[in-house]
Amino acid sequence: MELFNAWYYSFSPGVAGFISEHPVAKAITKALLYPLMGILHLSVLTNSALSFNSEVGITAAGLVASSLIGTVYFSPPLTAALLISKRLRKAFKMDMIRLLSIPWMISILLIPIGEVTASPTLVTIATGMFVLTTLVLSAATGALGVLKVCSKLEKLKRRSR
Repeated sequence: MELFNAWYYSFSPGVAGFISEHPVAKAITKALLYPLMGILHLSVLTNSALSFNSEVGITAAGLVASSLIGTVYFSPPLTAALLISKRLRKAFKMDMIRLLSIPWMISILLIPIGEVTASPTLVTIATGMFVLTTLVLSAATGALGVLKVCSKLEKLKRRSR
């Protein structure tokens, strides 16, 4: 959490000041934050459901939040970039998802190791790595899913001609 707070509060006050002074920015921000409120609510429910073990609950809540934020906020621009750029689309394959899964799995292993060894530094690094790789993996998986659907629709369209 310390890592997130340091990052977030490095830019948040300036952004909040800008938004409060510009009504259009305020309306856009409000619309963009609605899904985040739902995501955070689901994360709280996840943590509560797993409250018998606080570390498991917090990690699961982080997984829910990170994966949904990646899907909701980062998949659409990544999908658009992939649809626009044929070269990028060719480079972006399922193998990339498998490759990105390696640091994700390592982070999952490092979190309990950091807890057992009582190493706050290791826990901070592992949880930061976990959140970031979950964001990237969920965005990439969502974008690839949309590309698959688009590809199948194109094939159906060609067949029907």
